Amino acid sequence: MTQHLIPVSGVFYRLVFSTTRNAPITAAKTPQGRFHYNGQSALYMSPTKEWAAKALKVYVRPDDPPREFISLNVTGAKILDLRKASVREAFQIRLPDIRAHWREETANGSPGSSWKVSDRARELQADGLFYPSRTEQARWNLVLFRWNKAGAPSVEYTD
Repeated sequence: MTQHLIPVSGVFYRLVFSTTRNAPITAAKTPQGRFHYNGQSALYMSPTKEWAAKALKVYVRPDDPPREFISLNVTGAKILDLRKASVREAFQIRLPDIRAHWREETANGSPGSSWKVSDRARELQADGLFYPSRTEQARWNLVLFRWNKAGAPSVEYTD
């Protein structure tokens, strides 16, 4: 099954609060997200600054502190590429589950459908996944489940 995990290294972007710009690289602050729940680690990134801003748009509030982009160099990641239909089919992962509105589902007392997707990727020993945007077919993002520890990919600030 590991033949479906692709090696990934490169620069990715996040839009963070300016006050945390040089803080240690940590998991998402919320206890639940699109691809994490119940204390699972997740680090969400995008291949461009524009896509990082679009991915975060739903979470930005008018009274938030100022934000700025950071660039992160990811090395040594083994990623499940869910942009590819052939990979989704090989692991019986449905595109609607990837794109599900997890917040609406959990508000109704159900687990997020996208959590089944990340659970499956974790079972396959993936460090993370490339996943298509919910709103734009051409757009995609990266989520890592583990980083900066033994046997995991490295993630470092580039500037």
